[in-house]
Amino acid sequence: MLRLLLFLASIVLAAQYAAGLVTPSLASAPRDGITAAGALVQAFGAHDDRLVFQGTPQYKKLNGDYLSTFNSELEPVLIFLPSTSADVAKFVKCVQPLVGLGLVYIAVRGGGQQPTPACNNVAQGVTVDLRNMAGITVNPTANSVTLEVEAGVRWGTVYQILQPLGLGLGVAGGRSNTNGVGGLVLSGGLSFFSSRDGFITDNVISFEVVLASGQVVTADPWTNADLYKAMRGGGNNFGIMTKVTMRTFQQGSLYGGSGFYPPQSFPSQVDAIVSELNSPTTSETHLMVSVAYSKRFEAFGGTVGLNQVYYTAPTAEPPQILEPFTDVQPQFDVLNSMRNMTLIDAANELTTPNTNDQRVAYMNLHVKMGSATLKSASDIYLAALYRFSLRKTSNNDGNGLGLGPSNGPIMSVLLVAWWDNPGDDGLVLGTGKSILEQIRSEASARGTLIPFIYMDYAFNDQDVIGSYGSGNKKFLQTVSKSGIF
Repeated sequence: MLRLLLFLASIVLAAQYAAGLVTPSLASAPRDGITAAGALVQAFGAHDDRLVFQGTPQYKKLNGDYLSTFNSELEPVLIFLPSTSADVAKFVKCVQPLVGLGLVYIAVRGGGQQPTPACNNVAQGVTVDLRNMAGITVNPTANSVTLEVEAGVRWGTVYQILQPLGLGLGVAGGRSNTNGVGGLVLSGGLSFFSSRDGFITDNVISFEVVLASGQVVTADPWTNADLYKAMRGGGNNFGIMTKVTMRTFQQGSLYGGSGFYPPQSFPSQVDAIVSELNSPTTSETHLMVSVAYSKRFEAFGGTVGLNQVYYTAPTAEPPQILEPFTDVQPQFDVLNSMRNMTLIDAANELTTPNTNDQRVAYMNLHVKMGSATLKSASDIYLAALYRFSLRKTSNNDGNGLGLGPSNGPIMSVLLVAWWDNPGDDGLVLGTGKSILEQIRSEASARGTLIPFIYMDYAFNDQDVIGSYGSGNKKFLQTVSKSGIF
């Protein structure tokens, strides 16, 4: 099976928000990771259930549970399963001398949903799997409600906790129920509410993080402020995040869903999204338009247009502002899912079933909002398919992403591919990189290229942190001075 998708998602930064990033490195660990295993056995005991070794059924289950087989194919010497920040601190103190000597590499996994190779698993090293750190605490105060979430939680669980409370609360979280909290918070993160509330990380009040020394600290605008800023978009390069505190807001139902249509109408949808975002009438929309190839639509030539659009304020009637996207004709009416829905419903609809046996790759770039560049990107993508043969940020002292209101609105151009056969890696990845490079050249020639790469959508050869700009990169390097992370 092959699915290829060119995905255009708007990023509108309200005047109070800004953004930037750091990329995970593709590390091939030295072959004596067993040294770290021995040290951990001495520290925790040979039969401690926090240590999961190769060759056991539990290891096979845990290590196979990634969005992409690019990561599940990597085999750490052992998987460490902490339940508390104290567990993480003890682990860090144990492995710190070995990491400092270059004897072992460690990886940190939250939800395992970022497909970038080796960003959340490591061959012959030690992977810290945070899934047992699953606490969620809702804290009402006189003027607001805050949310404490441990790093192993997935966003669908957060929504399932909030909705039954009957408080009418929402939070800027992942658009898929399976997205991990930790990865999205640390990489920037896009939510249904990004037009109104900025990146997910812009809604973070504080982090709890274990440093390379094993010390557990809080990072917020008043305590460890540089660390707080760096972690908002800088990835897991500064420590192991164990808990995050976020603001919530009043939120009723949403209106939105998905609509499929023949690709001939895609240029008109590009015009519609550019028109709306260049002259926005509301901050309550979240707009995504795509053109894709899937064997599901083979009877129609294999390619299809897809609109995933949302209006985040309560409404009794379909909102007029979405009509250019919801009323496109012709369309496959039987697949139209537009309706009033809860946040849980919206995230469930965008959840991709994880079969644990597929190759998945994301690659991205960003451009200024303009029809000509985006239509050209679509033409480049479709031409490649026809040849293809297979078997809010200045708040709270800003963040590390390097974007601001002066850049926007901008468009995230994302290439997504799913395929089964590892033998096709070179063909799929080579085609994707060629498409992206042609789009990059076209945008550069038009003067619309934005030198920003979104970490969650990056492949491992894309220089995410460098794309934040030299000043932000230097700042992040200064904050990440431990030598472990």
